[in-house]
Amino acid sequence: MKCPVCSKQLVEFKAGSLALDICRDGCSGIWFDAAELDKCDEMTEHFPEELLRVNKNPNVVIDRSKIRQCPKCSVNMSRITLDTERRFEIDHCPSCAGQWLDNGELGRMRQVSKDNAEREANLAIFKKRINEQIQGNDARSRMTSFLKSVMY
Repeated sequence: MKCPVCSKQLVEFKAGSLALDICRDGCSGIWFDAAELDKCDEMTEHFPEELLRVNKNPNVVIDRSKIRQCPKCSVNMSRITLDTERRFEIDHCPSCAGQWLDNGELGRMRQVSKDNAEREANLAIFKKRINEQIQGNDARSRMTSFLKSVMY
């Protein structure tokens, strides 16, 4: 397969149970067949860290405004925004559901997932504390009502 960014030949890279295609001598982008990216995005999944350190050829210019063609089926890919705050987009093939990530985007995606997981964990802790406090206040309120009824 040819790279949708710089037209170099993609090289297969074994990543656990996955066989990804990397533009090793060019832009250092990574092609994920349908559902492969979801597996790499799971923070609990074993992940080859060298995928985050693929070096880009400094002579390759990446034009993000250019419409890219799927390296698998040659259909024009669309850009999908994953995080509007960080202006983070990936290329997605509407035909085969494959996804292209430019150099560095996989690391950013994993960081976004990690941030979201931490945010969810902190929110769960916060909700638990609120519920404990509400239950404690209810118990104190019931005790106060009981003591008032007994004393008066």
